[in-house]
Amino acid sequence: MGSEPSSLIWILGVSGLTAITLIAALAALLLIHQRRLAEQARAWGMHLLQAQEAERQRIANDLHDDIVQQIHGAQMLATAAGHDAAAESMMSVAADLRRLAHDLHPPALRLNSLEAALTDLAARHRPGLAIAVSGDAEVRLAPDKALALYRIAQEGLHNIVKHSRASSVEFVLGFSDATATLTISDNGVGFSPRDAAGSFGLRSMRERAAAAGGSLEITSEPGKGTAVKAVVSRT
Repeated sequence: MGSEPSSLIWILGVSGLTAITLIAALAALLLIHQRRLAEQARAWGMHLLQAQEAERQRIANDLHDDIVQQIHGAQMLATAAGHDAAAESMMSVAADLRRLAHDLHPPALRLNSLEAALTDLAARHRPGLAIAVSGDAEVRLAPDKALALYRIAQEGLHNIVKHSRASSVEFVLGFSDATATLTISDNGVGFSPRDAAGSFGLRSMRERAAAAGGSLEITSEPGKGTAVKAVVSRT
């Protein structure tokens, strides 16, 4: 009879260890499954972004190489016919379309230069907002990663112009052996990141960073400006 409690304790101990082992194995399998789902979602997200960018490039080419040229032809005819007001209006429309084509697919990115594309973006933005581009000397960056950071900069600048009432903005590029970092900072009114968690613009920036295998960090307080830091892998 004395051995029965010991046997029972032994059986319960073995059963407990078996249960713990099974739980650990199930947790490991769940973690692996979640990682695979995340990788698949990231790959699918990148696929969608690449398809979107291909369409943007097609539209930009059509605007620049076809429609703008047709407008220039009409402008020359209007000038020759003495319709100066119409010619001036056409010139303004052509300039707007060229800017739109640049925004859809900046030529500097075709040369794989993120710094040049950001400098061009800064130069084409509204007067009264001082925009500086600085940081480490640019190193080789995969085209899709450069494009992801450029789109984040575009959306960030759009948000700054729309909401921040800032007078100055700085794009800072940083590079390590494995990552590329873009920090966008402004001297505007700031906000509470918790209150803006559902913002479409911020969500779009986060999704682009995640699709590029990276992350987005936002630091802001009311009255103290905002800094957005995007980090992506270089390859």
